[in-house]
Amino acid sequence: MPEVKVQIGGRDYTLACEPGEEGQLKQAAALLDTEASTLQKSIGRVPEPRMLLMAGLMLADRTTEIAKRFQSTEAEIANLKSQLRIAESKTGASAPAEDERALQTARENESAALAALERATQKIEAMAVQLEG
Repeated sequence: MPEVKVQIGGRDYTLACEPGEEGQLKQAAALLDTEASTLQKSIGRVPEPRMLLMAGLMLADRTTEIAKRFQSTEAEIANLKSQLRIAESKTGASAPAEDERALQTARENESAALAALERATQKIEAMAVQLEG
């Protein structure tokens, strides 16, 4: 099991982790160190257990706030999706797969119309040649 050396609040720690998780552990330790350093600057040196507890609580508070914003955003997205479905049903808008099929059909119809127009143009030109001759 790999060991990672980190520094939190000016103190060195050696922590074990699963193989491949070293980077993640270093990132987590850096976040905790940032909080611990903020505490030390604002209230001075505190005993190690208290510093780690307070820094952990500060991170937990941030995490809780982010989770609340995430839930709020998810609820807003769900609401917007619901409004979109209602608007689509009122306007008769089709689902994306149906839109793609309609677009493909329109392209095919356009190609067929262009081919028919080309044939008609050729016939008209042939008639014009006959009339002139």
